[in-house]
Amino acid sequence: MTLLFHMMAMKTFFSDDEMAQVLTQYTAGHLQAIAPISAGTVQTNVLLTTTQGQFVLKYYENRSHKSVLFEAYLLHYLKKRAFPCVAPLPQQNGKSVGTLRGKAYMLYPFMAGKHLTLPTRTQQQRIVRLAAQLQTLTSSYRPHYEAHRWNYSPQLCHQLVHATAAKNPNAQSQTKLAWFEQQLNALNLPKTLPKAICHCDYELPNLLFTDNSATADLIALLDFDDANRTYRTFDLVFLLDMWSWSDGIFDLARARDIVYSYQQTRPLSALEKAYIFEVHHLKRLFEGVWFFHTGDLPDLHAKRAIDHLNTYGKAVYSEALFG
Repeated sequence: MTLLFHMMAMKTFFSDDEMAQVLTQYTAGHLQAIAPISAGTVQTNVLLTTTQGQFVLKYYENRSHKSVLFEAYLLHYLKKRAFPCVAPLPQQNGKSVGTLRGKAYMLYPFMAGKHLTLPTRTQQQRIVRLAAQLQTLTSSYRPHYEAHRWNYSPQLCHQLVHATAAKNPNAQSQTKLAWFEQQLNALNLPKTLPKAICHCDYELPNLLFTDNSATADLIALLDFDDANRTYRTFDLVFLLDMWSWSDGIFDLARARDIVYSYQQTRPLSALEKAYIFEVHHLKRLFEGVWFFHTGDLPDLHAKRAIDHLNTYGKAVYSEALFG
């Protein structure tokens, strides 16, 4: 069996007594065993075995209580609309988010399944259509506590890169910062560009399948830790980056196939088509923020990707995807 989440490294360790006390707030049985879940690097996850089954406690090391509430409300909204995800269990008081040692947590039912290492083309298409389904379901959804998430936009990217550069204010940081500012100023994304909820992390450990065979069905999208309200094409360009690059070359034919699969579920508007090139740049710029301090500007992977996309140019890129 494979565990429910893209499981994160243990940063906080809990005693049996603490976990037993947490369980008293739920109707999930009495604690029998706890086990740390070791993979990953961000949040802490613990597998709890009780007299009623197995559950996963997700303990948010770096999220505010209201940011976690955003996630809880979103997951309940999606679950009610039959989207394949796992919603947190309510406590006996009806709340989904608890507090332990001053940090938020949620308790999820354990779901058995497998994470694929090499999905087939058909399985990739299913993932792409799932992203389109998410944007369809949330196109008119205005999330609770939206302001407590990093909702991806050029303005947010500008704020984050300045804050990141300020942590190590040397000449190389200033050179990279100037490049980021030039790229962000060139985006000019319209205020009317449609937005929805994007998951923003379709790495394979966040996708649960029935088994690890070539015919396995996709049963759940996991770990909405990075989900936010942003441009509806953000998830699409994330998937383009997952499967359209080979040896540093962006395969326009493969990208066209992914876009076609996405539009089988949610056709893009004319405005979305007109600005997907810029959204693709924005996605890469956010990636560059996360890895801002890894090497000099020419070594920045985001810069190399953007430079390569620019060798095609917007017109060729758009014609290849939609023409």
